[in-house]
Amino acid sequence: EQTKREFEHTMASSSKHVTPPSLIKLEPDQYGQRHPFENEEVIAQGLALMEEEIAKLSEEKKDGVFQAEKNCPELSKSNEHKLMFLRSEMFNADLAAKRYAKYWNMRIELFGDKAFEKITLDKALRDDGAALSNGFARLLPSKEKAGRSIIWVDPSRLDETKYTRESMVRFGF
Repeated sequence: EQTKREFEHTMASSSKHVTPPSLIKLEPDQYGQRHPFENEEVIAQGLALMEEEIAKLSEEKKDGVFQAEKNCPELSKSNEHKLMFLRSEMFNADLAAKRYAKYWNMRIELFGDKAFEKITLDKALRDDGAALSNGFARLLPSKEKAGRSIIWVDPSRLDETKYTRESMVRFGF
């Protein structure tokens, strides 16, 4: 059984915040989230910290990253691609690096040989037409207050006789 001290150490080491020193967070939005103010300095610092955190991951955890760098470096090594992960983790480079590694491992697991192709209808999703056209998820024409898109999900449209579960998961990826 874990002692209280061991538990606190585990929690502290697993939730470290590695953020750019010049990071400033904006006022909370309608959902209470405080998004970072982005400028070139914050982005450059965040990307550099993320690279350091990726390097610290175990070989097993970054296997997908290695494969992606070999098979599709134009995407996997691009700052724009990595910036998505930093933004999703509010510029916490430690969490962004972990999410980035999990993303590549999951992408390879889901797409197999097609993992390094673009995720478009004529590339990696070319065999998933039935899952894509069933109307399960729809992009609504309106947006919410902050301008974000709204996706309507209708589970009643699912029909596993027409496509595989894996195909639906790829669709949601």
